[in-house]
Amino acid sequence: MFLIDYVTPENAEGEIAEVYDLFPKQIGPVGFIQLLTASPGVFNVQRTLMDYMFNKSNINYDVLSAIRFLAASLNNHPMCINFNSALLKAAGVTDDELASVVNDPLQGAPFELKDRMLLAFVKKGLIDPSSITREDIDELITAGWTEKDALDAMYLGCYMAIPGKLSAIFSKK
Repeated sequence: MFLIDYVTPENAEGEIAEVYDLFPKQIGPVGFIQLLTASPGVFNVQRTLMDYMFNKSNINYDVLSAIRFLAASLNNHPMCINFNSALLKAAGVTDDELASVVNDPLQGAPFELKDRMLLAFVKKGLIDPSSITREDIDELITAGWTEKDALDAMYLGCYMAIPGKLSAIFSKK
């Protein structure tokens, strides 16, 4: 799968196995996570980010998956698109709803209004970073989010450029 050595799920032990076990068994760990095992330090940074987003962020798991799917789609990163769409489909999201996450998250994404607003905010920021205003953040706060939540969501959206790029760079051609 990659040009450099990495740990496959069947060979995972210790902390790597613990991280791999966080992924649904029917889907398994995304290739990007496997790639990061080539560098213990970078893998640990990813593990810390995952721990934060899954356990300390106020954003629920499905919305986190939708943010990753949205960002991967906007950046055209197939591995991340496929992985996150599989997670969302396992949660009951349809193909039409997946398309809405990317095309019109505020109107068509299959989440509560508060969550759709957060997705629309991330999309707006990823497409045109300078377009984000204090009013956008205040609207999220009025909907029940915090400034921390806005930053968490946007950070994750921006971060998603990394998995796609690294996977493309190190994938076997």
